[in-house]
Amino acid sequence: MKDQLTEDSRDNDDLVYRISHDLRASVRALQELPAWLSEDLAEEGVRLGDEPSATLRLIQSHARRLDEMLNGLLAYSRVGRLQEIVTVRPQDVFQQVLAEIDPGPEATFFTQFLPVEVRAGASDIARVFETLLSNALHHGGPKPKIEIISCRSGDVWELLVADNGSGIPEGEKERVFKPMVKLVSRDEDEGGGMGLAILRKIADHYSGSVHVEDRRRKGGTTFRVRLPILAPKGDGPR
Repeated sequence: MKDQLTEDSRDNDDLVYRISHDLRASVRALQELPAWLSEDLAEEGVRLGDEPSATLRLIQSHARRLDEMLNGLLAYSRVGRLQEIVTVRPQDVFQQVLAEIDPGPEATFFTQFLPVEVRAGASDIARVFETLLSNALHHGGPKPKIEIISCRSGDVWELLVADNGSGIPEGEKERVFKPMVKLVSRDEDEGGGMGLAILRKIADHYSGSVHVEDRRRKGGTTFRVRLPILAPKGDGPR
């Protein structure tokens, strides 16, 4: 029964991946077409009024939101798949991800990386850091202060990422891990709402765990991720 559920889950991931991948080309075109239309009309000497221009911008905005959702679904379907199982040092992955997201000069990081190596999917470990750092930067206000602790506890890699934001309401601490759940309106944040759902799926895939807790003394939120040092046998690119 468990094998059948696993196979069904893989089939679902394959379907989500194919649909999301194919839809992205059309969604990207929707983002570009309003600009092309404006340029074509300008060349014909037609000047758009305020309301038509606002409508075209709205189309682009909704297309960006849809693209973010599809990006999230693609990442969700790739967890544990389509990647090599490698041995990585968490601090190396952290530095790579930090360079890619470019947090800006206002962000402050306090890090402690104790010696540990993790064998898992390269994309999955990078996604763990990308999700937690992006979340901390987003909720940390204009001057985010982010604490990161990476260590080994027996056969488990433990990662804590804490921010100085307003925290997560008690009743929302499990709901934030569900797909496409956001605690603010999409007018405030156009993200797809998939980051923490992907994080939970990564933890589940490797028989690990992730949960959120308050930083009562300093305020903000701490995410605690625990993953086995070694990926379960049989995991790999599919």
